[in-house]
Amino acid sequence: MRRVFSLVLVIAGLVLPSLHQLDAQVNIGIRAGLSTTHLEPRELLIKDQNELDLFLIRVKEINYGVHIGLMFRLQMNSFFIQPEFLYNSHSVDYEFDEVQYPELQGLVLSERFQQIDIPLMMGFKFGFFRINAGPVGHINLNAVSDLTNQPGFRSKLDDLTLGYQAGIGIDIWNIHLDFRYEGNFNNYGEHITFFDRDYDFSDTPTRLIASLGFVF
Repeated sequence: MRRVFSLVLVIAGLVLPSLHQLDAQVNIGIRAGLSTTHLEPRELLIKDQNELDLFLIRVKEINYGVHIGLMFRLQMNSFFIQPEFLYNSHSVDYEFDEVQYPELQGLVLSERFQQIDIPLMMGFKFGFFRINAGPVGHINLNAVSDLTNQPGFRSKLDDLTLGYQAGIGIDIWNIHLDFRYEGNFNNYGEHITFFDRDYDFSDTPTRLIASLGFVF
């Protein structure tokens, strides 16, 4: 939790001094949308405590994520800073191949995640068109996994993971459209542990994010 508080303090430290700008304009809005995650195909060979091969597990599909939350925009001439606080939910399906357990052949199990995403976007606005980029923090709230019924499985989620976003936006009156690319600094599946051995898919996931917002 200390890292979460540190992230909030960093955001406040960047945003609050800007409020002293005489020509600053502050807008508050809501935003919601969808995201799709890309990950190069990978599979994990799970071993037991005696180093014997148990089964293979691979990502079958990362389902669309949904997000909704608040945004705050501090506009200073053409430059703006925009912190956001978004509830995000997504799920992933894993497929098994047997090694020692024939009953796992073709089995599909899911994990569902709930997070708070905190992007801190900075950019420039030219008329109705925007470009922006910035860091993003993902605070993990909860995870429900069907993998818990598999031998030796344990989930070890970090409280906070970090990444970055960049993209474009279009403002039409009070309606805001955003299209972003997101990269992350953590390998996908780092929370997966079998028999006290840590696994991951040796790839950092990327996301494409589309959002619709309304500014009051």
